[in-house]
Amino acid sequence: MGVDGPFLPSLVDMTTSVKLQNLPRMGEMATCALDVSIMLHEVAGVVDPVATLDGNWVPFMDECLRRLYKLVKLRMLVVVVFDGAPNPFKRLEDDRRGARRVAALEECTELRARLAEAGRLPMEEKQLLQSQLRKAARAAFHRS
Repeated sequence: MGVDGPFLPSLVDMTTSVKLQNLPRMGEMATCALDVSIMLHEVAGVVDPVATLDGNWVPFMDECLRRLYKLVKLRMLVVVVFDGAPNPFKRLEDDRRGARRVAALEECTELRARLAEAGRLPMEEKQLLQSQLRKAARAAFHRS
C-alpha cells in the first residue's frame, strides 16, 4: 500500500543503504522511516503465536519495543509509518489474505479441541498437535 503524500519525496531523496552496525561510527543521528505494519507481521512470526491468540500480547509488544529500542540506541530518529486507507487495487489480495487467516483460525480452534481431548495420547502425538497449532497460529497472523 505504501506511503503517499507530501512526506514521501523527503524520504525518497534521503534514502541510503547503511548497515546498522556502521551507524554509531557515522557520528550524527540518522533518520529512518519504519513501516510498522510490516514489522507487526514479522514480530507475529517470532513470538509465540498461540499465546497471542490466547490474548497474551505482552511478548508481542515486548518484541516490538525491543526492535524500536535497538534503533534508538543506535542513535536513530525513528519515524513510525502506518499504511493509510486500503488500496482499492489490492482488494482481491486483501480478501484472499483475509480468507486464509479465517481458515487458519478455524484450524487453530479444531487443533485446540483435539489437544483438549488428547489426555491419553502418546507424547509424540501431543507434540505433533502442538506443532500443528503453532504453525496454524503463525498462518493466522502472517501477512501473505
